[in-house]
Amino acid sequence: MTKIILITGASGSGKTTISKYLAEKYKVFHFDEIGVPLSEEMIAEFGSLEGWQKWATERWIKKLLNLEGEETVIFEGSFNPEFASYYNKLICFDTKKDIRERRLLECRCQSELVTQDMENFSNYLKEKTVKLGGTVIDSSGDIHDTVKACLSVIEGSDSLRVDIPIEVVKNLVKAQFPKYAQLTIEMIEFSGWDNATFRLGDDMIIRLPRGEAYALKVFKEQAVLKELGKHLSIAIPVPIAVGKPGKEYKWNWSIYRYLEGDSANSLSLSDETLENISLDLTKFLRELHQIDTKNAPMPGLHNHWGGEHISIYECGALKYFEQLRGIIDADKAILLWQKAVNTKWEKPLVWIHGDLSAGNFLIKDGKLSAVIDFGGCACGDPARDLTIAYSFFKGRSRKIFKQELKLDEGTWLRAKAWALWKAAFELTNMDNKYQEKAKEQIRICTEILAE
Repeated sequence: MTKIILITGASGSGKTTISKYLAEKYKVFHFDEIGVPLSEEMIAEFGSLEGWQKWATERWIKKLLNLEGEETVIFEGSFNPEFASYYNKLICFDTKKDIRERRLLECRCQSELVTQDMENFSNYLKEKTVKLGGTVIDSSGDIHDTVKACLSVIEGSDSLRVDIPIEVVKNLVKAQFPKYAQLTIEMIEFSGWDNATFRLGDDMIIRLPRGEAYALKVFKEQAVLKELGKHLSIAIPVPIAVGKPGKEYKWNWSIYRYLEGDSANSLSLSDETLENISLDLTKFLRELHQIDTKNAPMPGLHNHWGGEHISIYECGALKYFEQLRGIIDADKAILLWQKAVNTKWEKPLVWIHGDLSAGNFLIKDGKLSAVIDFGGCACGDPARDLTIAYSFFKGRSRKIFKQELKLDEGTWLRAKAWALWKAAFELTNMDNKYQEKAKEQIRICTEILAE
């Protein structure tokens, strides 16, 4: 029997937008697709507006239960969940009144929906959800956080990263790739946040996603890396094989050719080395931006919407800036963000890496020898990748990076906004704002706002 996830919420709660990203994993059905007759017609045929909604909801449930080939489906709309005779999980999106009104006015241009009745309806749906044992999710902040919370409810698990013992890796290799079973397997110390990385013999590595969200990237990487590699002079990962879930590990995983070099995260880099890396990286990005995007994936859940316009994170960004008032210059941050939101990428979309960070750079002989982890790649606005100018480069290396890329002022403004959002996000999630990691994020914010 099909597993049905009900998602409800008043207009402006974000349920339709969030469902668009859930559609990357699940089939989504929208209540209004059934067709909404005039109020007079509802009353004439069903006695009341509620009578029609109850009939329509039940008709949808019967249709969903009779689907073939779908294990889990999402059904979203502004309906009373009490009218559904069957479902597996119930989620209600609830947002703050001022944010709801801003969405309805500025994003949807539906001033007629900005009423007290809509606020009352929102509270009504929230109360019904609680009464029926469902989950209420605050959708006022970052869409990324909201989708993540929603997936946690749907999948019945938290979104924490998992540790992967080396014995589990050995068992996976032995069961699925017996020809490699006799090779040594050693964990790589600086193996990244999204994936656990292990050395397999002398010339291969194994990468295993640490969570469901990271596992979405496995097949995408396998599909795009071979093609991208043809056009890049800097080395990138070369796929060898895809592993399947096993008894002790539940996601797909990958085997790649080993690339020489040390993680930039593990090195103390001189100014001269940073300048060399800056030149190498600008060459890499110029080549990447020239590659045909015909078969490139669009931004979405798989890469946390890297390549989208920065406005997708606006609610969260403004919230973080306010929370950090006194630690960073919140007024300057808000002003910069507002200026950046009013710019956009006017040229054809380009390939982006999606996660350009020091941990994804391999360094050999003071040069950039490889760029790894393309799980966040997509086509879109390149501004997201340019945040590396502020999170990694400094002084002359930053100046070289910006000069060599020759991008317009609006793109660099959006890059600043992306970097500011990321640093503010990291800061707000640190209890101790005086630890070294916090100081680094404060430095990034300060330098961006001082330019």
